[in-house]
Amino acid sequence: VDLDELFDTGVNAMLATLDPYTTYEDAAHAEDLSTRTTGRYGGIGITIGADDSDGSGRPSVLVLSALEGYAYDAGVRPGDRILSVDGHPVTGVPVDEVKTLLRGEPGTSVTLALQRDGALEKRLDIE
Repeated sequence: VDLDELFDTGVNAMLATLDPYTTYEDAAHAEDLSTRTTGRYGGIGITIGADDSDGSGRPSVLVLSALEGYAYDAGVRPGDRILSVDGHPVTGVPVDEVKTLLRGEPGTSVTLALQRDGALEKRLDIE
């Protein structure tokens, strides 16, 4: 029995009896929230999600939105698939792990390999 999974299931079952707004936040989610609210990190101005529309079982990372002034100005567009981040392939990697790869100290840069439908793969350096 996986004790972490057992604990999470038990706590979530207990909380479900309270109200629909009370949820359990595990350590990874708590750390992410802390970083986003009090920590210092920089992103590249995109929202990403997983896409397994090809049915391969290895979801690709899809750009859902790109903010002007950041990744958008570097050439990233909604619908682009991220193939790698700083040379690390990300197909099949959970979205939360890809988010971690995309974050860094403000002013640092990241290199993305992107695939856009109907276009050749391209690499972008984004600061």
